[in-house]
Amino acid sequence: MVVANIGGSQTQIGTVTSDNDFDTWGTINWTVPAGIANGTQIYFRVAALSVTQSSTFSAFSPVNPNLTISETLLCSAKQIALQITGVSGNLFVDGNNGWPSNSTTYNPTPQSSTTYTVTVQRRGNGSDRVCASVQKSQSVQVFTFNPSIPTASQSKCYGDAISVRAEPNGNGSFDYTWTRDGQGAGNGQQIDARETGNYSVSIKPTGAAAACPAKNAGPVRFNFDTPIPDQNITLSKERPIICGAPDPTTLTLTAQPGEGGINYQWQREGGGFNANSQSATINQSGKYVVTMTRGACNRQKSIEVQDNNYDPNIASVPAAYCADAPITLRANSDDGNRFDYEWKREGVTIGGNSSSLNLTSGETGAWNFTVSIKSKGTGCSPKTSETKRIEASVPISDEAIALPANKSRPIICGAPEEPSIVLSALQTNVSYRWEGPGVSNANDKTLTVSQAGRYVINMNRGACSKQKDINVEFNTYDQNIAPAPAAFCSDAPITLTANSNDPGRFDYKWKREGLDIGTNTPTLTLPNELGPFKYKVEITAKGTGCSAKISSEVAVRVDRAITGQKITLPTGKMRAIICGAPEETAIDLSAVADTPLDGITFQWQGPAVTASAAVGKVSQAGEYKVIFNRGCVVRNQP
Repeated sequence: MVVANIGGSQTQIGTVTSDNDFDTWGTINWTVPAGIANGTQIYFRVAALSVTQSSTFSAFSPVNPNLTISETLLCSAKQIALQITGVSGNLFVDGNNGWPSNSTTYNPTPQSSTTYTVTVQRRGNGSDRVCASVQKSQSVQVFTFNPSIPTASQSKCYGDAISVRAEPNGNGSFDYTWTRDGQGAGNGQQIDARETGNYSVSIKPTGAAAACPAKNAGPVRFNFDTPIPDQNITLSKERPIICGAPDPTTLTLTAQPGEGGINYQWQREGGGFNANSQSATINQSGKYVVTMTRGACNRQKSIEVQDNNYDPNIASVPAAYCADAPITLRANSDDGNRFDYEWKREGVTIGGNSSSLNLTSGETGAWNFTVSIKSKGTGCSPKTSETKRIEASVPISDEAIALPANKSRPIICGAPEEPSIVLSALQTNVSYRWEGPGVSNANDKTLTVSQAGRYVINMNRGACSKQKDINVEFNTYDQNIAPAPAAFCSDAPITLTANSNDPGRFDYKWKREGLDIGTNTPTLTLPNELGPFKYKVEITAKGTGCSAKISSEVAVRVDRAITGQKITLPTGKMRAIICGAPEETAIDLSAVADTPLDGITFQWQGPAVTASAAVGKVSQAGEYKVIFNRGCVVRNQP
């Protein structure tokens, strides 16, 4: 029996009736019913063998606390209130972040976002911890920020930009509003400042901290100075050239523009010069650099200064030239963009303003030439070259090598008629030098040659030279007639052809039986006159003065043509029929022609034909044929 002291009286609240309520050792496992007040005494009475025993126990209920917080969002450090509710009685309370031991309230001042956690457990009799502990937490967000502009005050040249950044120095997200001298200057954590003024920024929390007020940072002052215009260095002449004695030996350079507030610093690359005024007077060539500053603005300009040093002389040329191949004089300082030129011959201006002078073709003589060169845009005096004396030699005429009077072609007829010929140069007042087969130390106007080959004459007069050549040949050629048939039929004439078939080189004279026939051509078509004849041709090399060469004789026979040839039947027969025995066992076939049959031989063909000249006797059926043959002429007749 289970009895509880409720309201001062003992009341049964349960019964232990099953063995299942006892463990192996007789220990009671029994659950306190709901609704029993915390601290109520419970008695277990056990009746056994008419003996009653009892034990006294205290029952405690589990905790189910809540943790409340006065504020979960702070815009700055501020005191808040935390309290444990929903639980009473004796408790154990443990917390973090400075929570007072066993206290159900806590009033901290968080400096940053913090989470507060407490553990609550029922206190039993004395210091016993009974029932399960329960943990609860609350968080508070503290949006603290202290904005600043870390970019220091500074100066820039107008047109440049200063990158300005605001730092919130806190947590969370923010909107940024920039002003310059109270006027809007942009949004965002970073802006580019391009105008002179005092820059400030207003930083306002957003998101969960949107209710928090904005804070300001600044002002920071930025200055933008007036830029220096981009203008070139000026000078008193068109080009930066120091003339040198006897002309001025200095040159004044001036930086531009000449505005107020600009500081100047001149230097020469490689050292040796410094100046700090707008203008600088220099006496050395080189690259000069001026650095100009005004506040935060600067600009650098440079100029390359040269000495008036150049070579005024005329480039090397031959002392003489041939008047038909004029040369060109050229100044060593060849730059029409930098210089003006004045050429003179024998002190008289010639040609134009050019670095070169083309000498006149065909003009002969010897002259003195100079050129004066002046640097453009410098104001410097011109420089004159050394004198060049040049001779123009008389050209050598272009006549070809001359042949003997009786020749128009360089042909040696050959011994004994002509073993050599004389070649002649037509040019006079020149030196001669011959070259060719077997020639050595031949320096005369004429040269006797007896060998075929190429001959060259080299002629010189002063700076002029001329070379002419000629190819000499021997009068060798084949004077014979090309092979031809020994006979031909009168109705098919043939043509004789000279082996040396070149009417441009040769003349031809044909002869038959010693008499002239045909024309001056390398071919002869034979007439159809009957009979054998002997033919020759005489060939003469044109323009050589050489005698003609006569060919060997060629004998050609002309045979009369056979015409109208046929086979005839015996008289009275119209058809080629053998009647047969006993009436007729053979017939005679006769070969006839329109032309006389003299000199003709006959050859019969067919089955068992018996031939006798123009008559063929046949005794069998079949096809018969006779061949007419007279010299070169053969005719078949079936």
